[in-house]
Amino acid sequence: MLIKKNYNINQVTLSLLALLTVGFLFQCSSTPDSAPDKVEPGVKFKISCVGEKATRHHYNPTTGEIRERGPVIFAKDMTCSDATKLDEKEVLKLQRDGEWVGYYAGSTNVLWRGIFKKNKREGDVQYFEKGGKVTKVVAYKDGQQEGREEGYFSDGSIRYKGQNSKGMKTGSWQEYSSPKRECTTEGSYNQDEKTGSWQECSQDEEDKWYISFKGNYNQGLKDGPAESFHPNGKLSGKGSYRADLACKQNPPNEGVNACGRRTGNWVIYYPNEKLAMEGSYDGMTGKRTGNWTEYYASGEKMAMGPRNHTRNGLWTFYNKNGQILGQYGFKGNDFMASQCVLYE
Repeated sequence: MLIKKNYNINQVTLSLLALLTVGFLFQCSSTPDSAPDKVEPGVKFKISCVGEKATRHHYNPTTGEIRERGPVIFAKDMTCSDATKLDEKEVLKLQRDGEWVGYYAGSTNVLWRGIFKKNKREGDVQYFEKGGKVTKVVAYKDGQQEGREEGYFSDGSIRYKGQNSKGMKTGSWQEYSSPKRECTTEGSYNQDEKTGSWQECSQDEEDKWYISFKGNYNQGLKDGPAESFHPNGKLSGKGSYRADLACKQNPPNEGVNACGRRTGNWVIYYPNEKLAMEGSYDGMTGKRTGNWTEYYASGEKMAMGPRNHTRNGLWTFYNKNGQILGQYGFKGNDFMASQCVLYE
């Protein structure tokens, strides 16, 4: 049964005001730190407070856009109000402590998110694409990368995985070509350098993945027996490398990878598995040396002669029937002879 009650209009008004006031107070106290996402150019840092909890905001001094933000802890007897009056140099001395967030340049899209303890990263740091999907997770301990690291494709499947120790890659690592895992690059690291047996993948002209290399590494350089492959899976080369560790201190223009030098006898193949050329490499320089023999794609001998990496000296060329076509003298250019003797 419904009971009708009469209320004084003043009582109703006061009740509504009370409810609105309570709601307003609750909303204000629960509102998160509202420091701006953009400030005037020139500002590098800003402190804002919610109660006695302070958040430090980092800005791009050129554009004034937010770069990262998170909680900080104060020196003894300092209040949040005191912290807001510090100059930028002193503000930066306040230690990060709690969850921090970094942003993509020019936006408020989250780039990374992770925990700090007394100014050092601790636990998992997540990295995101602009759409919000996680791209990788890196574990930290006492400010250094320590433990697992995983990268992800946009569908959430693993793109790569491995372990870190004291900020460096260590142990077994795997990297997958795509979510379908058509090809896997895998091997081991020691203090951020490849070591031991490795299998590596590459993309062909149609962006299809294939195993392109199988061999060994020593301190980040190719070392020992190795095989390379064509996109069709057929062997493209077979021989050995020498890890020139001294070269790492002053690597050539090609980069430090060139310090893994080919050495000794090498055999090179066409994609149809026919022999393409064979000869030796100087392990000190990684360049071709001595006599080399080259073949037609159909398998017959085409030419032979000396090399100092490029053709250098008298070369003999043959037709597919094995008859001599001529002899050509070369001086450091594979395609331009300095002299020739033709045979009829």
